[in-house]
Amino acid sequence: MKKNDRRAYRIKNMILGWGLSFSILLVVIVIIAVEITTSGAIQGVVQKDILVQTNKIASLCEWIDHIPSVPDQFVPDYRGFSYVILSKDNDVADGELPLDITASELNHVEHLDDKYTGSHHYHILHLRLHERPFKASAASGSATALTSSGEDSSTLRASIIVPHNRYDLYGIIDYESIDTVYHNIRLLTILIALSVMVLMIITCIIMSRLVTKNLSDVTGQAAEIVSSEDYSKTIDPGRSFEEIDILVDTCNHLLNRVNMTIKQQQQFNHDISHELRTPLTVLKAQCQLTRDQFKDNEDALLTLDVIERQVDRMNTLIRLLLGLSRLEQNRIYTETEVVSLNEVIQSICDDISLISNKDEDDLFTLTMESIDINANTDLIFMLLRNIIDNAVKYSNDDPHIDIFVYRLNEGVYIRVTDNGIGMTEDEISHIFDSFYRADSARSTEGFGLGLTLADRIVKLYNGNITIESQPGEGSIVTVFLSDDKIS
Repeated sequence: MKKNDRRAYRIKNMILGWGLSFSILLVVIVIIAVEITTSGAIQGVVQKDILVQTNKIASLCEWIDHIPSVPDQFVPDYRGFSYVILSKDNDVADGELPLDITASELNHVEHLDDKYTGSHHYHILHLRLHERPFKASAASGSATALTSSGEDSSTLRASIIVPHNRYDLYGIIDYESIDTVYHNIRLLTILIALSVMVLMIITCIIMSRLVTKNLSDVTGQAAEIVSSEDYSKTIDPGRSFEEIDILVDTCNHLLNRVNMTIKQQQQFNHDISHELRTPLTVLKAQCQLTRDQFKDNEDALLTLDVIERQVDRMNTLIRLLLGLSRLEQNRIYTETEVVSLNEVIQSICDDISLISNKDEDDLFTLTMESIDINANTDLIFMLLRNIIDNAVKYSNDDPHIDIFVYRLNEGVYIRVTDNGIGMTEDEISHIFDSFYRADSARSTEGFGLGLTLADRIVKLYNGNITIESQPGEGSIVTVFLSDDKIS
């Protein structure tokens, strides 16, 4: 998985994680709130309804032969409500007892109480029923109800006060019937909460995909710009969120500043390189004239040798700087032709053997397939010259270089192996930086631009340079050139 893809994957997981956590938390809160609300609502409704229904029965109660009775036409307004009227001897005068409650158990209910049985939960309200006292005339045997003051409105006669009978009215609500209703309400609420959670998760998935897709596109374009080192390009945010648009605008502004700075640096390198070539050419010519004038003066000739070597070094540096500048500005090397890798490598080996004053067979072992590529001759020569020259330059006192050229899969490989001083992992990671020189290579002449230039050239051909090395064990440099650019 690529680095940008891993970042997008982490962002997507983060959005989904937060969304899922928030959704679960919301559902838990809703369930708890519904449970608390419905429990309180059940308690309040039960208390209200049992009071209303029981008082209604008490008001409708008729006394027949001193026994209370509820009219047959009475129908409870509340589902699950029942009643029973008990005498002081626990005889049922009207209504009926629940199957799992006895009359004696009801006697313990003072006013309003809950009763739990094995399978039911009852809410019970207790009211006392009293028949109004009445008087019985001793003379006539007739009976007349007393007034509230205890006297008849007619003339008082000898009479007997008949005590009233006491009965107990119990209003009963079975929570099971109520729970069924509120259970449905709770279930419906929970289903709604779960549906909302699912919708939120789907929304989070859609949002995460939109965000990560935009971020992946943006980071992909940025990575492509960095890898191609073409900072003149800009990032297109496409249809994205406002925050991403702001981020992209900031990145594009930064890219524009970087591009302007690089162009100014490239132009400076190009201009200064040209400006330095003229005085160096004059200096070289003057050295030649002076050498002719002082050919018999050994000290003067030694001094001229030093000056000429330094002029040659400066010319080499200028040549490298110009090459880099032209590559970066795409000013040259558009012409291509059929190039024989064998001939180019052979000519480089001949030149290096001549300069180093060593036998070519002792210095090089060439194992090459006959391979022709379609490329710019100057670029390929510059690339391979820098690679092979470095292998010789940083080898030990008895250098030997193995060069392999072969075609594999979809490209051409040139592998150069030396028996030199080698490099550490940290040095390899910086080896293509401009003017970088490893600590172990500082004693050898060079500017730290050869491999930088080689790396730029290879990238023009969709290739790469890989280096395998250990300190003191030499290095293996492998150049890959892709067929889609050299065919």
